[in-house]
Amino acid sequence: MRRAVLGLTVPALLIAGLAFATVPAAAATTTLTPGSATYTVNYSCLYPCIGTYPHRYTAVEDCLGALSGTGVSLLDATVTETFTGRTFFDAVSNTTRFEFTAVYLTGNPGYTITAIGTVDSVTGDLKGTATGPGQTFSLLAARAPYTAPTCSTPPIVPPTVVPPTTDGDHKGSVGNHHKHTRGEADEVVERNDLKASSTEAESRD
Repeated sequence: MRRAVLGLTVPALLIAGLAFATVPAAAATTTLTPGSATYTVNYSCLYPCIGTYPHRYTAVEDCLGALSGTGVSLLDATVTETFTGRTFFDAVSNTTRFEFTAVYLTGNPGYTITAIGTVDSVTGDLKGTATGPGQTFSLLAARAPYTAPTCSTPPIVPPTVVPPTTDGDHKGSVGNHHKHTRGEADEVVERNDLKASSTEAESRD
């Protein structure tokens, strides 16, 4: 059995990812205080090895879901790792997911593990798969106490509305037109009344 198996740093990134405190990229631009989390991850070898290899990872997470941290094998403390990854919301599956890469620093330097999976929306636990050179693992991770990052959200500035400058002139023009039209109508009525009065007078004569 390769010692590299013990170095699956998957949890580290996972740990950070479990933090769900991730703020949508569009909403947060600055991380005031990074979040932190610790995960105990069990890697169960599916092929070609057998056995379960526990690792503990400590990671930090920013407001965009980026993860970074360190890990150690719980079976061999001389095996240490670094990792990078992220947590994100997948609209297609409607789940929060994680992905990361872990690289051994000691024990089997350069041994690399990649992992993907889902984050439990209630507990923050991780579930997924990991692969190394010629090896496949399933993984389960339990999250220890977690601290969410503190984020700075930029204020929303409402758009500036500029009222049309020709509105008043147009309304005034229309108003004058209506006044003018009503005046003409009054003159026609007045002329008709005079004509009717004249005709009535001639009839009496």
